[in-house]
Amino acid sequence: MRPVVTFALLLALCGCAKSPAELEVADDASCRKIITERNDARPTAYEECRSNLSAYRLQRSIAVSGR
Repeated sequence: MRPVVTFALLLALCGCAKSPAELEVADDASCRKIITERNDARPTAYEECRSNLSAYRLQRSIAVSGR
């Protein structure tokens, strides 16, 4: 029974991780949605949003790793 539980946990953990391509698509969609909702017409709004999301992901990965 124990190998089945271990295998199930491993599958669950692997399923939570997203590929860089999936994160890229999700970030693009999130930034477009945020800019649309805020009616932000600044030319740099998209780049700033992407930069903020990138910084957030980096800080979150550092926090999760315990550094």
